[in-house]
Amino acid sequence: VLDGVKDVLDKTMEAFESKLNAAKEAADGVKQEADVHTASSIKLYSDLDDEIREVRVAKELCKDRAAAIVSLENQAKDCRNLLGASAKSSEASKAVRERFSE
Repeated sequence: VLDGVKDVLDKTMEAFESKLNAAKEAADGVKQEADVHTASSIKLYSDLDDEIREVRVAKELCKDRAAAIVSLENQAKDCRNLLGASAKSSEASKAVRERFSE
């Protein structure tokens, strides 16, 4: 009888060891898959941070360009005003010269 109980216990232990080994293999597979996902996530976050930085730089460049455009528009306006004043002055000088020559 003891030999029979011993055989049953040995078979039960073998079955548990087999299940334990299968569970360990499954856990290792899950761990490897989790490691791959973790590495992918780290890469994605890094790429996302880089893209966010690039967007911020682009926004700053847009602001700088908008300010430069406003400055150029103001300069163009000042030039037009100066040319207009110069033309009026030139016309006035011409009129004075014409009156003087008469």
